[in-house]
Amino acid sequence: MEESDLVPVLLPAMFELGAAAAAWTPQEIGRRFPHVRTGLVCDGTYEATEDETREHAHARVSKHILSWFREKYAASAARIAVVSHGTLNDVFLSCCLGLPPCEQTRFSSGNGSFHWIEMTPEHTKMRKLNDESHLPEHERS
Repeated sequence: MEESDLVPVLLPAMFELGAAAAAWTPQEIGRRFPHVRTGLVCDGTYEATEDETREHAHARVSKHILSWFREKYAASAARIAVVSHGTLNDVFLSCCLGLPPCEQTRFSSGNGSFHWIEMTPEHTKMRKLNDESHLPEHERS
């Protein structure tokens, strides 16, 4: 990380649906990855459960994750990269765009693809969706 001056921030609340067995405490993250800061620590209001529905995930993302991003970065012109898994990407994008929860996938995420969302206090715009142009053709999903 020294090359870029970037400091990764791991958000324990931003876990994939059904990832209860993989949920780590901030203490465990800090012990195993001392160069990573931990933000948006789980406060007990949302638990990692194997049977979490998309509706519950939507509430978790809207109430905790998206509000954290807005509170932390709303006043800046910061560029933020979020790395996540497919189903949570779909829920996260839906929340960013103000869409209600639903049970089907709205936004597909190929392995290694990226989505670009521009968010300001005035508007939210989807700039790119599922962009894989940086990957060699044979590695696209």
